[in-house]
Amino acid sequence: SLPMWLPQIAFVALLALASATEDSQFDDYTEPNEEDQPLVRTRRQANGMFTIGAVLDSMDHGTEHAVKSGIQAVNFLAAKRDSSVQQLIKADVIWIPKEKFFTAADDVCKLVQKGVVAFISPPDPLIRQSVRMVSKQFKIPLIETHWNTDRSNSRNSINIHPDHDAFGDAVFEYLSSYAKWNRMVLILAEYGNIVKHTALLNNFEGTLVIRTLGHDRTHWKAIVGELAATKVRNYLLDIPYWYAKDFLVLAYVHNMTGEQYNYVFTDWDIHLLDMAAFKINDGAS
Repeated sequence: SLPMWLPQIAFVALLALASATEDSQFDDYTEPNEEDQPLVRTRRQANGMFTIGAVLDSMDHGTEHAVKSGIQAVNFLAAKRDSSVQQLIKADVIWIPKEKFFTAADDVCKLVQKGVVAFISPPDPLIRQSVRMVSKQFKIPLIETHWNTDRSNSRNSINIHPDHDAFGDAVFEYLSSYAKWNRMVLILAEYGNIVKHTALLNNFEGTLVIRTLGHDRTHWKAIVGELAATKVRNYLLDIPYWYAKDFLVLAYVHNMTGEQYNYVFTDWDIHLLDMAAFKINDGAS
């Protein structure tokens, strides 16, 4: 999930980068599955409108919301600066089901033919590889929306997330120095996210338990029930914000919302949820 304000910064930076690379020469790229069919990037028309090509997987509504929020903010700021500007940026969004990732390159090539000045790639690893390949070939700026744990960004890409080492250091400092936790449970949406917490794992001097929820919510009740039986009262949750309410409902069912319980969510967009139902007197923080 993406913080709503970060795409605004990325869009502005990419516009400057796109302007610098717009007139450069691009190598021919052969569109997959079409023999001897050279693909040529269409030169952007000088009409003051920039088109961003967003390639999203069919379930990635969080990224879609972030893209729309970022574009709306940039257009607002542009109009505020120059009243003659009606719209500076628009998005051309294509949706690709995860199971059809093998067609992603074809779809990205269609965006190239439309003359987009930048791409937005999805968190899905298979689809984003196709976007990155075309972006690199044509030197088209790229906004990447996944946590960059492999440090493989190219010179013409921007990742909207902070470096995962910096993120881990910040979480460790907050929980150790400010919250002063010495016993805690780290709950992950999927085990691969653990790389973001390397600093915490290496430096935390107390008791640390790790649990993975997974995507099958029917298994969550057993996991939360197991945690309820422990003496740990501090929880760090690295889960998408749309998981949060379901988890807290299970926590409430297992009497884990008393004043002795503390929950810290790492998702940037947790503020989008209305947590009023869980903010009871003497309740969990």
